[in-house]
Amino acid sequence: AMESEMEQHASDDRLDMQKALSELQDPGQVLPIEEHIARSTVEIELLFPALLGARTFATRGDHTPTPQPSTLKAEHFAEVRECAFPAAGSVDTPEHVFGDFTFTSYAPKAFRALRAHFGMSERGLATTISGGTLLMEQRVNAKPGVLFAYTPDYRLVVQTLSRSQAELLGSRLQGYTGHLLSNKFSLLARVFGLYRVAATSRGEPLFVALMGNVFPAERALHECYHLRGQAGPHGEGGPRGPEHVRGAVALNRTLHLGEYKREMLLEQLAHDCKLLERLDVVEYSLLVGIHFTAPPQDKVEARPPVCVIRCSRGPDGPARRPSLTIDRTVTLAQLFDHVDLGAVSSNKVSRSGAGTQEIYFMGVVDITTEYGLRKQLEMSLRPQSHAEAGAPVVDPISYSKRFQAFLSEHLD
Repeated sequence: AMESEMEQHASDDRLDMQKALSELQDPGQVLPIEEHIARSTVEIELLFPALLGARTFATRGDHTPTPQPSTLKAEHFAEVRECAFPAAGSVDTPEHVFGDFTFTSYAPKAFRALRAHFGMSERGLATTISGGTLLMEQRVNAKPGVLFAYTPDYRLVVQTLSRSQAELLGSRLQGYTGHLLSNKFSLLARVFGLYRVAATSRGEPLFVALMGNVFPAERALHECYHLRGQAGPHGEGGPRGPEHVRGAVALNRTLHLGEYKREMLLEQLAHDCKLLERLDVVEYSLLVGIHFTAPPQDKVEARPPVCVIRCSRGPDGPARRPSLTIDRTVTLAQLFDHVDLGAVSSNKVSRSGAGTQEIYFMGVVDITTEYGLRKQLEMSLRPQSHAEAGAPVVDPISYSKRFQAFLSEHLD
C-alpha cells in the first residue's frame, strides 16, 4: 500500500511539472469577454457557488465573535470547515441554481480577523458578495487556470489560484496574517478569504481567494502601472496584467511623492519585502493607479468597461447546469456614478503640483508564487532570448533587492 501511495505521489508530481512547463510556454492572450466565457465556462460558473458558500458561512448564526488578533493560535490557521450545498437546500444551506457542490473554507477565524482589522464586518462581506452577479473586464488577458473578477461593488477581487498557490498561501498564512495585523500601512495585497469549491457532478475543484481591490470605484484612474522591476518582452508591466496596465519605463515617468512620503513608502516596502523573502515568494509586483484631480483633456479613464455577468438557472435535466449571461457592458463611472463606497483595500498617497494633484492607489500583488522547484526549473529552461531581454527568474532575496531598487529609481 505504501509503495502504491508513493507511486501515486510521483505520478502527481510529474503531472504538476508537465502542467507547469505548459503554462510557462503559454503567455496568455487578450480575448473579448464573450470568447473568454466560452473557453472558461466551467471555471467561471464555479465562482458563483464559491461566493454563495462564503456568504452563507459569513451569515451563519453559529459562528463565534471575531477573535482579537492576540487570540489567534496555530490551530486557527490549520482550521478547515467543509459543507455540502445540495441544490435543493438543507437545514444549513439555501436552495440554489448551481447544482450540488461542496464548499471548503480555510482558516476562517484568521481571515475573519483580517477582515475585521481592515474594517469589513461579516455582514459587510455578505453584502459585498451578494446579488448573483460578478464584474469582468470587457477584454481579458486570458491565461490557463487564471480568472479575475470583481464583486458587484468593486470592493473585492475574486481570483482563482492553482493548488500550489493555495497551498503556499495556507502554509504561510500565520506569518502573513501577523504581518498585516501589526502593520496598518502594509502595501501587501489584503487576502480576506481562501476557499475550495467542487461540483459534485463534474470537473476539478477550484481554489478561490477573495482580496481587497487596490483600485477604487469612486474615482477615475487616468494611468495604471504594474511594476515588477524587470524589463522583458512585455515591458515592466509583465505579461499578466490587462491591456491598460503599463510599465513606468515604457511610459518614461516617475511617481511624484515628495521626500517625506517617498522615504515612508520605501521603508514600508522594505518591511513588506523582508516578509516575502522569509516566505520564499517571488514575482510579486506593485500595482499603481493614478487619479488626476484636474486631468488634461487627453487623460481619460484608463480602465476598460466592465461586463456584468449573471449566473442563473439553466435548462432542467439530469445534468442541469447554470447559465452564464452578460447583462450589460458599462464604464465604471456609469456603474458607480462616483459614489464613495469606502474601499477597504486602497492605499492612497497624494502629491500636489502646479495646478493639479496626483492621487496614487497602490498595493503589492501577485504574492502567491513560491520560489520552489517549479521556478528553479523555469530558470534552467527559460529560453536564452528571455534572459537576454532582461527577465531572469531569481531567488527571493535577489528579487526583493531588484524590486526595491527599481521602485526607488522611479519615485521622487
